[in-house]
Amino acid sequence: MESGAHMDRNTHLRSLAEATAKFFITAAQIKDHGFIEEQECRIVLYACKSKLSADVLKLREGQSWLIPFVEIPLCLKERVKSPLRRIVVGPSAHREEVKHSVELFLQSRGIQVWQPGVNDGVIVETSRIPYRSE
Repeated sequence: MESGAHMDRNTHLRSLAEATAKFFITAAQIKDHGFIEEQECRIVLYACKSKLSADVLKLREGQSWLIPFVEIPLCLKERVKSPLRRIVVGPSAHREEVKHSVELFLQSRGIQVWQPGVNDGVIVETSRIPYRSE
């Protein structure tokens, strides 16, 4: 009898783990409607920490803690045609300066930045979402 209760508990825990995973995957894909203009694509990776090797899982500094991420190559290191078409600089107290720095970064990588009269290049623009300094 105890083995049946143990199996029921394992089944329950497995179901709970699957539901939790589905919840987090779905939550990561939801975006506030105010950011719809960004047309952001999100890639959600669900994996056990123990299955990710140190060379795949990277860390970057956040405001309060380290944020894990997996690097996805965007061909920004080679002087090739970039898959990027448009970059929207998020709300900032210094949005024009940030926009200019993004343009400089792209140019330093040999990536054409769109200019009036040029048919090719990455469009860099500022978000219409107002900046809140709260």
